Amino acid sequence: MHEDHIGGLITVLSSAIQVDEVIINNESDTTPTYTQFMTLAKSHTLVAAQRGQVYSLTATASLTVFNPVQPLQFTDQNENSVVMKLQAGQTSFLLEGDASSGAEQSMISSGLNLRSNVLKVGHHGSAYATSDAFLNSVQPTYAVISCGLNNPYGHPAPETVQRLLNHNVTAYGTYRSGTIIATTDGTTITFLDSPNPIAEFPTILMPSMLILVVLSATILFRKKYPIHSQKPVERSFQSRKTMRYCGTQDARSPGFS
Repeated sequence: MHEDHIGGLITVLSSAIQVDEVIINNESDTTPTYTQFMTLAKSHTLVAAQRGQVYSLTATASLTVFNPVQPLQFTDQNENSVVMKLQAGQTSFLLEGDASSGAEQSMISSGLNLRSNVLKVGHHGSAYATSDAFLNSVQPTYAVISCGLNNPYGHPAPETVQRLLNHNVTAYGTYRSGTIIATTDGTTITFLDSPNPIAEFPTILMPSMLILVVLSATILFRKKYPIHSQKPVERSFQSRKTMRYCGTQDARSPGFS
């Protein structure tokens, strides 16, 4: 029920778009956004999402609710996110919302068929979502991460991106490509406007980079304070602390953008 998820629905519910049912997870909140959303939603049929519900959209397309269960299983709102699988012909899309590792394990244990061609990655690519066990169950070909460029949360987490790449998933991010649209004819999935896949950061180079940074810092340190120097030990110790700190910072600065 966070603003970054329900906020866009206020525009939909205020428009001329026909809405028959509004599916909610039964969480409540006191934010102005939530209050406005619920005021509009109550003019439609409200349905509490429950694992196993199936909504038939057409003769060949359906939505199945994978999360949450009722009564709600978790105290964390993110873990109670509505998670749905869209089946369109022979293609499928798993939409995770803000679900993280707790909800993922619950879905794995449920025995439902999680396997999907496209995974909308949980919680904006947080480090606490998209576990290896979940990826083993979903086996996606593609993944989409929705988050803003240079967001204050550091999404997506590098380890999450790496897990996707380790599972040979082609991953796209809105922070790199803007709006991402996938279409299907029931057999083939097409991503419009050729979004840029997220490239793997060469983590194998990081130890080498760290060594080079430390060596460079050591050379500069010795140039400033030669071994025969009579500088006080305390001052020399402070310089060594600075050297190590700078080496660590430089070694971990590369990121995904």
